[in-house]
Amino acid sequence: MADMLSVLEKILVVLLVIAILLSIYYFNMRVEKHASINIRSVKLVDDTLYVVFMNNGSARGCVKHLYVLDERGRVVSILNISGVCLDEGEVRTINVSLTNCNLVVNGTYFLTINPNVIVEKCSFKYIRYDVKEKGIGPALSLILVVDTGCRSALKIYGNISDLLHDLEISYVTTLYLKYFYVYGGRLGVLIPSLYSNIALTRIPLDMARMEIRISLKMLGDISLLKISDVFFLPVYDLNNDILNILEDEGIRYVVLNGDNVTRIFRRGNIFILTAVSYSCLNISSILSENRSTIVAVSLKDIVEKDGLNVFLKFLRNICSLRERGKIRIIGFKDFIYNITDAISTRYVDMHGIRLSQDVKDLWRYYSFLLSDAVYRLSKTDDKYWMKILDVVNTSVFWTENADYNACLAEIDRLENVLKTLRYIVRDYACYYLMNVRVDRLIDRNFRIVVIEFEKGLSEKDVKKIKQHCELLLGYINFGHAEKWRDYWYKIRYKSWVHGRTEYRGEYYVEFWRDEWHRIVLDKIYKAYNMGFDGIYLDNIDVCIILSESNPPWTRGLNLSELMIKSIYNISYIVKRRYGLDFKIYINTGSAYILLGDNRFLEAIDGVLRENLWFTVKNKKSIKISEEETKQVLKYLIQARWKCKIIIVSDFIDSRTRAEEFCKLCWNYGFIPLPQPAWYLNYEEPPPKEWCP
Repeated sequence: MADMLSVLEKILVVLLVIAILLSIYYFNMRVEKHASINIRSVKLVDDTLYVVFMNNGSARGCVKHLYVLDERGRVVSILNISGVCLDEGEVRTINVSLTNCNLVVNGTYFLTINPNVIVEKCSFKYIRYDVKEKGIGPALSLILVVDTGCRSALKIYGNISDLLHDLEISYVTTLYLKYFYVYGGRLGVLIPSLYSNIALTRIPLDMARMEIRISLKMLGDISLLKISDVFFLPVYDLNNDILNILEDEGIRYVVLNGDNVTRIFRRGNIFILTAVSYSCLNISSILSENRSTIVAVSLKDIVEKDGLNVFLKFLRNICSLRERGKIRIIGFKDFIYNITDAISTRYVDMHGIRLSQDVKDLWRYYSFLLSDAVYRLSKTDDKYWMKILDVVNTSVFWTENADYNACLAEIDRLENVLKTLRYIVRDYACYYLMNVRVDRLIDRNFRIVVIEFEKGLSEKDVKKIKQHCELLLGYINFGHAEKWRDYWYKIRYKSWVHGRTEYRGEYYVEFWRDEWHRIVLDKIYKAYNMGFDGIYLDNIDVCIILSESNPPWTRGLNLSELMIKSIYNISYIVKRRYGLDFKIYINTGSAYILLGDNRFLEAIDGVLRENLWFTVKNKKSIKISEEETKQVLKYLIQARWKCKIIIVSDFIDSRTRAEEFCKLCWNYGFIPLPQPAWYLNYEEPPPKEWCP
């Protein structure tokens, strides 16, 4: 027993020694490295304090609050600065607003990090700008727009900032997010802003929403004082949809750049203000009309050409007018928080940008790619949104003199990112015609499903299937009549119904006849009422087949032209009856040459092509000749450039070949439909192993 106690005593002694050593170690670690943040200087301009911090310590440190003390050392205000963090030896300047501090005019105050310590050099005298003494002219408020990241601009920004401080001219800085890491340590008050190359009303609404949301999120992570309820738009481009998004995100004031005068509108609880570029400012007009103005100073404009001289001339002019009491230069917050004369409006549609006609078709295709991106991004997280938003550039299209090659380059950039995104968010199509069972489509999540709808399918079934696909199309055989359809007994003895095709129960018809069109329109009406999103017209290539076989009843007819006119007329009627959102897809088959006709392309929304890279022989998948593939690809790519969705259905015999086929499709921006080689009549959907 004594031996056991002795052992326990030794263990306790060892543990005590270890505890003491660890305490000494951690104490030394804490003593050796610590932050020591001090205020080096304080300067007051209007209601804004410019505070210079320095970290003299040996570790990174943060300051969350500043204290304003009166001459007796009493705390009269606590300023929340959202966490300013400095690395070892770092010096940083921030702007702090005193608007809501209720300080006594001409009183002396001290700014400190520690409310128990007063430092003389951190004192300031609170002097407000006296309008009666300085003049009663119109107010000017400056926004310094950081819209470039070139090296020379960084230096000029610092010089301009110092100059404005010396002249006691209040200003705020709005930052395009992509330049934050260049200017981040030098910024003061920050108004949230977009990337400089985005026109919000010209991109899909979901993309605009993410653009705004990510911008605000990024700015929310920045340790700078911000005017959190103001949003700056670098282009004069706004409508009700974008306003609704901004209002949902807590924005109360929107500043639009690019007007000739400052106008103020109010829609509900949100104000819209227009800013004037300093280089376009008409001082005489402002003075004569006593019109207060927001002035936008573009750093990019200052750097380019003779911009700096123009800006300095502008400063001399407004400083002279201020000294003579002709104008007032006030802080931005004072300007917006004292709005009294806003014009009320319900509908906003303000555009200062125009699409160059030379690139109209390129812009339509670019928008088509953006819509494809939104579909895929809706199934991902924010990091993939960022990859797309980083390359989206609408400014090259929406400009007075667009550069055609520059627009093509932007399309290539977006296409390259989309190629990667297609492998992350994979899409597939399904073509299911025989013995349709709804349970085969549950939990498959196809992007597009083409399905036979006249054999026992109910409206309830349609609703179920639509929950597992983006677009549901009803199958209609346009090129041939079928014996088992309900219309057969009405038409079987008609003079325009002819002999059998190679398929049992299927007959040639004069597809250009109005009587046949009325039958097809009846089928489309049924599909629409059942809840389908559109229809799929099969056997369009009958015009090519009949031209080659040349039966007596087709001689002297231009069958391709008749097919183009037929599809165009059907589409015109359908779109008028059911709206543009009701889609029309066709199976081009061997009639791919029709895709070279603009009338035909205008009439359709999408194309399905069978046997592009692979076909079937003895239930085995075999490659199609490169020459044939190349010829068809030319027309499919042309159709895609006209913003048509392309589905490719090839017959596949293995999972390995299915993967190869899908990659080929995604590389061209097509939707793959890997159909099993043993289901030539589309009796089953593609296997789940091939299309997860």
